Amino acid sequence: MDETMNARTIPSQSATAEEVRKYIIQALVTKHHVTVDFATEQAMHWDIGRGCELRAATLDHLQRVFGDNVGLCLYRAIREDERVCCEQDHFTQISKHAATTASVLVATMFGLLFLPELGLQAPQDRIIWAAYPGPWLGFAVCAIHYGYRRNEQGSLQTMGWYIAGFSGVVMAVELAKRNAS
Repeated sequence: MDETMNARTIPSQSATAEEVRKYIIQALVTKHHVTVDFATEQAMHWDIGRGCELRAATLDHLQRVFGDNVGLCLYRAIREDERVCCEQDHFTQISKHAATTASVLVATMFGLLFLPELGLQAPQDRIIWAAYPGPWLGFAVCAIHYGYRRNEQGSLQTMGWYIAGFSGVVMAVELAKRNAS
């Protein structure tokens, strides 16, 4: 097996049809242990289309082009490689850590904000900054941005980041109203 077969990365959005075919060969050989001849024969079914078409291809489309079994294998390989590619992106890593840090801070602020209402702390002892909308808005931006940067747009985890972000926006608005009065 060729040494380049081990360094499998998904083609860029602007990759040519030839680069997409090379990726298909590489994915089938390295992930599914088929022969290079079989993978090459399958890759020839990709007549035209750039990297963006490959990335946007649905399971149904890939199964029509390559057949049920190979289409399913390619679909899963593409999604897995997209996820790995996204996770290696520095901007996504920064976004993920910012969202996680903001989550911890917001959980702390949430507790500090509502401790007096639960009778666990005197109102005058409340940490004032927990009642300001700024940190909540910062959390909301981080959470929504991280949800957007994730490659698994339909997953429950991504939806959780969106819900947390929008909850942060609601909390910031409510605190802004409360502080204004």
